Amino acid sequence: MKKYIANIISLTRPFIALSLFFFINNKVMFLVMYSLCWFTDLIDGPIARRTKSASELGSKLDDLGDYTTIVVAVIIFTIWIKNQMLTFVPFLAAIAAIRISNVVITNRKYGKTYIIHTYLNKFTAWTVYIAPVIYLLFGNIIMVYVVMGVAILASIEEMLIHIATADYDSNNKSILKVFWRRKTAL
Repeated sequence: MKKYIANIISLTRPFIALSLFFFINNKVMFLVMYSLCWFTDLIDGPIARRTKSASELGSKLDDLGDYTTIVVAVIIFTIWIKNQMLTFVPFLAAIAAIRISNVVITNRKYGKTYIIHTYLNKFTAWTVYIAPVIYLLFGNIIMVYVVMGVAILASIEEMLIHIATADYDSNNKSILKVFWRRKTAL
């Protein structure tokens, strides 16, 4: 049973994320469930490593949880700020286009879809978490601009990593690391 705990935690995240729709008008419950969602993201990886149960399935479940949470957060945020969200459509379109390009690149290059959990991708997740919290507590959408900027940079970085490397390596946490390896290999 111990070897499945991380996967079970990852698998609960999409359901917790979807439950957020029930709490759109209840700030406290929304923040509790939203925080629980991100807490499961924080602990599933370390638990998998500690129990030596890290797997490709676990990674895919983690990605499913991440994307479900982010999509639900964007939809709910759109409901909250209504027409103001139109300001962010070009940013969202750019992020989607780059992410789709990354899927095409990895499928052609490696024969599979891969997502690299770079430091910038992890930072993007934290900014996505913080944006609705700041909005609910202070009524300010400025954090959304930060999210969009960081997400675009993270998407571009991941694309550059895929382009610059011959083989998929989940340990490529930064484009700087890729270039550093190349420099030291010469």
